[in-house]
Amino acid sequence: IGSSLLHTVERGWAGVTDVVPILLFILTGLYGANRQFWRLAPLPAAGLTALFLPYAAATVPLFVRIPGLGSSAGYAPVPLLILIYAALLRTRQPAPARGLALGGWLIDRFADCPQP
Repeated sequence: IGSSLLHTVERGWAGVTDVVPILLFILTGLYGANRQFWRLAPLPAAGLTALFLPYAAATVPLFVRIPGLGSSAGYAPVPLLILIYAALLRTRQPAPARGLALGGWLIDRFADCPQP
């Protein structure tokens, strides 16, 4: 719904309806990963999850400089973070680390697909 609003109405508030649900999805998944993979209690997991915001703020300007990413640069920190988690988990939890690595790679590959 939010994406439809953004692409039909093209107003600032419509952009919020597009981006906020995506951000909530990312943060919810990250919180779950912090609880499951790192076995963190709720408060430390929430604190580590909150670090996504400064991480994204620091990395998006770097991704903007990559030719061809365009508006996808705002999403590029996500597959990178998935790959970082995979690397950090490779000895602690090898099976989930392999799944994360594959998922991060696939997200990156499909992000390069031309949009209709």
